[in-house]
Amino acid sequence: MCSSKPLFSVIVPVYNAEKFLDNCISSIVNQIEKNIEIIVVDDGSTDNSPEICDKWAAADERITVIHKENGGVVSACKAGFEIAAGEYFSKIDSDDWISDDFYLKIKECVIENKPEVVITDYIAEPQGTVVHTGFIKNTVTDGYSFIKSNHVVHTSNDICFSCRMIFGIDFLRKNNLFFAENMKIGEDTVLNIKAIFNAEKVIALDYAGYHYRIDNENSVMRKKYKESLEKDLSVQYETRRACFNDIDTYVYDMSVYYVVRIFANVMNNCKNSPSGLTYKDVKRVFNSKWLTDSYRYLGFSLPFESVKEKLVALTVKFRLTLLYYLYMKFIAE
Repeated sequence: MCSSKPLFSVIVPVYNAEKFLDNCISSIVNQIEKNIEIIVVDDGSTDNSPEICDKWAAADERITVIHKENGGVVSACKAGFEIAAGEYFSKIDSDDWISDDFYLKIKECVIENKPEVVITDYIAEPQGTVVHTGFIKNTVTDGYSFIKSNHVVHTSNDICFSCRMIFGIDFLRKNNLFFAENMKIGEDTVLNIKAIFNAEKVIALDYAGYHYRIDNENSVMRKKYKESLEKDLSVQYETRRACFNDIDTYVYDMSVYYVVRIFANVMNNCKNSPSGLTYKDVKRVFNSKWLTDSYRYLGFSLPFESVKEKLVALTVKFRLTLLYYLYMKFIAE
């Protein structure tokens, strides 16, 4: 471990990641900026990941390895965060990697601006496509002004993926902020929103150095059926709704996000469940707070283009449960 206080505490949660782990850790070890501590948390892996972690720890004194029973990604990150000694916290997923100047770019920013939250663009892999955020770039603002600068903050997923976000550790600890526990989907979104909401200084860099892998078949998000999806979405919704709810563009975009994207995702998830889509599923989803609130806010300004889409949306808006169920069962497919 570095003798001086590290600038960055980099936490890598690991579970059965032997295929990608060497590439991930080597990208951190080989950073141009060397003042970092690397905390690798093996979350009860059953493949060769534990041995790979220990091999890297033996090769680089900046690496600390924690072996623990499987408890999920939040549990792994929490174990690492509890011993983090740096000024800024950064999470790297074990199937991702970073460009060699990633922490150098972040260092230049934090030394000059002392922000509590830093957000970067990222690169979707293996396509190599740069995904830009819609926030005001290279300008320090408070969290409220920062969110207000992005009119599509929800539909663009710009408050998701905390891997491309760097947080001040003292800031997180002072405000008791961390990934939402007991969540498998969107735990990072909950943290991101609360952190920005509480921050006096936020900055988005016009820089992409985080390589986010979207083709890992073992990823939770790649599973066709996600058992915790609806429960986790409800927690996400309450956080999105509780913060920045006096910004009209924020609330409008949030409503569109739930009516268009989330509703479709939830219906597809129900269809992919072991029992398939049932009438009970439709009735439950139609009564979800995130859906009823969103339709109530949008009124008849439904964000659909075709007549067919609008007609289907009206069955949802007026909770014509049976009609929608029959449509999905015999027409949509």
